[in-house]
Amino acid sequence: MRTQRQRAWPGVAGAVILAALALPAPSPGTASHPPQEQASCAPDSLQGHLEGRASEFGTGVSLGFVDVLLVSRADGRARRTRAPASGRFRICGIDPGTYEVTGTLVGYSADPLSVEIQAGMFTQVAIRLAASATGDQPGALLGRVTDGGTGVALDGALVVLPDAAQRRISGDDGAFAFLSVPPGVLGLRVSRVGYGEAVGQIRVGAGETVTVEVKMGPKPIELEPIVVTASRKEIALPAFRDFERRLESGFGQFVLEEEIVGRVPHRVTDLLQGTGVTVLDNGRRIFMRRSSCAPTVYIDGVRVTYQSRSTGLDTRGSGADDPMLEAAEAVNMVHPSSVKAIEVYRGPGETPSEFLDSNSRCGVILVWTRRGA
Repeated sequence: MRTQRQRAWPGVAGAVILAALALPAPSPGTASHPPQEQASCAPDSLQGHLEGRASEFGTGVSLGFVDVLLVSRADGRARRTRAPASGRFRICGIDPGTYEVTGTLVGYSADPLSVEIQAGMFTQVAIRLAASATGDQPGALLGRVTDGGTGVALDGALVVLPDAAQRRISGDDGAFAFLSVPPGVLGLRVSRVGYGEAVGQIRVGAGETVTVEVKMGPKPIELEPIVVTASRKEIALPAFRDFERRLESGFGQFVLEEEIVGRVPHRVTDLLQGTGVTVLDNGRRIFMRRSSCAPTVYIDGVRVTYQSRSTGLDTRGSGADDPMLEAAEAVNMVHPSSVKAIEVYRGPGETPSEFLDSNSRCGVILVWTRRGA
């Protein structure tokens, strides 16, 4: 019989993490409502479908009651189904793109498989699970980030498991997924511009799938004090008003609102091509072509990257310590539809004095949102 435990941890500014721990599925003999064979998918020219079979590695014997997880590599969205006794499963109506699919079952483990879903097509996949010691079997963590006051899904939130050195960005529906995490108590940190950071701990057992709901509370961004000086009717202008001055100066690269709307980008990093920024790993890592190291990133005038800048490609960090990964995730914290303009300065010689410091030697990227402008 399935049981659940729920706990809540308060975070900064009222942010809360809610976790429901789903214990492993019961054996077929004790299931009161076992999974049934799914009906065929309806034809759809805009979406694709996934069909497959779960079996034991080595023997090829079908394995029933396997939890099948399908996660988008583009935005972290997750779909889940449970195979019936025959081991055959089906997921219908999937947006085209690249996904990772894996299966979980107590006493077994499987490596994630990469699949390409095409519109109007059925993609076939075989999940082979190998018997493993229960204590060594990884778990899975699925979740969703929402506004604690309105319940609206929050996209672009940075979700970090520091103990496992894994990061995700929540999708348009606030969803994220970690398909393979080590068993035990893991720290969880969730942050997003305009909201207080949510921090807590999640217990993931061997072979278990934990579902997490993160409710975040708003936190106003504290900007540096603005000093206004009157002299001969000249008044210091707000930060974004200086954008026009910087645009006319002839220094730096600029991406304006008309271009952003016309290009319809999937991520903000998609807009950086052609500005002196090299974009790698489908927008997940960036560095400045001229200096070969990661830029400092500002959003609405507030610096949001803090790792030491690397001096070259061969000295970059890895995983959670990679400044190029941190810079890309900082830029992608903002949804493209919220961006008003972008400024790119490729080194100290171009960077305006108000953004010039010891961290700007690798270049600076300024992202201005509609709210901040």
